[in-house]
Amino acid sequence: MKQPLLLLLASVMLVSCSSKYGSKLEATEAKDKWIKEGGSITTLETDAVCDGGVLIYGANDNVDCSKPTEITKMNRKCINEKETHQFLCMEMKQDGLDYTYFKY
Repeated sequence: MKQPLLLLLASVMLVSCSSKYGSKLEATEAKDKWIKEGGSITTLETDAVCDGGVLIYGANDNVDCSKPTEITKMNRKCINEKETHQFLCMEMKQDGLDYTYFKY
C-alpha cells in the first residue's frame, strides 16, 4: 500500500518542478527575465576575416586586424521552437554552452 502512495507523491512532485508554463505569454516573461539575469559578456571582434594579422576578407579594406573592437552582448539567447512549443535558450559559459528550456 505504501509503494503506490509513494509513487503518486513522487509523480506529483515531478510535475510541480516542471518548467511548463500555462501560456506562451507566461513562458515569454520567464524567458525574458532569465535572459536579463544572465548579464552580458564583452568580446573582442573585427568585422573582417584575418589570418595571422593579415586581412583575408572584410567589409572595409582599411580594417586593422591587429586592433579588434570590444563588443558587449547578452550572455544568454533564446529561439522559439514553434514545433515543440518551447523556447530553447543557451547560455555561454567558459566551458561551453548550457541549455535551458521554457515550454508553453
